[in-house]
Amino acid sequence: MQRAWLLFLASHSFLSGSSRVLVPLCGKTIDLPFIASQEWVETAVGTEGVDQAVEEFAEEQPDLQLSWSDDSDTAPFRKMSSADGRLQLLVGDHFMLNKDNGGTPSAWKAQGKFGSADSCVAPILGEFDAVYDRASLVAITPELRELLTPLPSRLLQQYVDIMYDVLKPKGQILLVTLERRKGSPEVGHPRLASGARWDLELMEAMGCDQAVAAGPPFSVTEEIVRSLYEKDNRFEVNLLEDRDINLDSEMTKFKDGGVDELHELAFHIKKAA
Repeated sequence: MQRAWLLFLASHSFLSGSSRVLVPLCGKTIDLPFIASQEWVETAVGTEGVDQAVEEFAEEQPDLQLSWSDDSDTAPFRKMSSADGRLQLLVGDHFMLNKDNGGTPSAWKAQGKFGSADSCVAPILGEFDAVYDRASLVAITPELRELLTPLPSRLLQQYVDIMYDVLKPKGQILLVTLERRKGSPEVGHPRLASGARWDLELMEAMGCDQAVAAGPPFSVTEEIVRSLYEKDNRFEVNLLEDRDINLDSEMTKFKDGGVDELHELAFHIKKAA
């Protein structure tokens, strides 16, 4: 299904043979080499914060001939590149990304969120034509989001600020999220019906899988997506699909974790000119 959405992106005229695509918090996803192999992609860049995931990815994709680069222009990120240079991995804190050679993301800088630009220097050598986000936004925990209300937290808004900063005008985002609609919520997430907070002991008493209950991935609803991306009219958001996942045959671990109804949401998000 994910590759079908990538082909959806490729079919749109805004992508040309020189497109640069960002895959945030990519982990070991096979989507990254698939994107890099497309004729319309010049460079696919993944960000990842865990060294082990990057090393394992390199071992699992020997045909890419990935190796570490001595390029200091991406500091404080370390860069791993394929032999042909079409696939690159930036290893470090995704929240330190920006489009310029130095400084902080422009939206953060304007708001004075950092006292020193030197503490947040992470050039990515230009802007991107598209972002493929399948596992990044849903990886931010409810505790970090501070989701005591359906409103987005400061951390989620910073994430969107980065997307705005690194995308070219009219740049595109393909965002895929999951939403738990029935059954157990995530650990640490307030239960919307009653406001009661669930914890690991309660999940264990219910016979639910604690690892699944704890996530990631975590729920990101259409309401949250729109409140984040449509703020100040910076992006246009279109819901492409709301798919009810059959937990008996797909993503069965969620059923073991006490989830009764799980939906996959796909969004096409366009940056304003």
